[in-house]
Amino acid sequence: MANSLIRVIAWMNKRRLLSGLLGLPDKWLIYFLICGVAFSAGIAAGTFESRPFCESGAAALYLGEYLRGLGSGGAEGTLRFFLNVSAESLAAFLMGFSVIGLIGIPALSLIRGFSAGFALSVFVRLYSGDGVAAGLLLVGLRTAVSLPVFLTVASRSLRASFELSRLALFSAPSGGGIYSRAYFLRFLAAIIILLLLSAGGSALMNWGISKLPVFA
Repeated sequence: MANSLIRVIAWMNKRRLLSGLLGLPDKWLIYFLICGVAFSAGIAAGTFESRPFCESGAAALYLGEYLRGLGSGGAEGTLRFFLNVSAESLAAFLMGFSVIGLIGIPALSLIRGFSAGFALSVFVRLYSGDGVAAGLLLVGLRTAVSLPVFLTVASRSLRASFELSRLALFSAPSGGGIYSRAYFLRFLAAIIILLLLSAGGSALMNWGISKLPVFA
């Protein structure tokens, strides 16, 4: 796979395609928009794909098992919530240390959006009005907590992957180095924010589970 990726990069460089692609402005907002568009496309795809899944009859069984696995509170619930909302940010951060992030980070954004759109649509299709409240509680809450942090981490990691590619092909990044101290401090701050929000998010989710008729 790595050899194939190298061949593709070499071909693009030979055709002067990559030099134009890597000429993106040295502003992380451009990469933020790339990840945001990929996430939005994933939501649209997940919403579309939820219909045949629900019609197959597998959705009710899946959600039944999913709902039975919810409701743990305390430290265990907080840890589970934290792992759920931080996994994609950690994956995006790690991919920022490789040229694979050029493809992997937008793909991860797409998958993250697909997962959110698919799950919310399944709740709505199966439970109608009650499904909206349940979907917003389980899917919307976690997305609201994790998405701003994920897009920030993913966009900066995508920029780092672009800079790595520029360095490998042209022997010079756009300037100032790729991984500064601030790069790592921002990620650490993001993880701390998610950890703090996880306690409140877990408590709110468990409170909602006890109140909504879908979870009865």
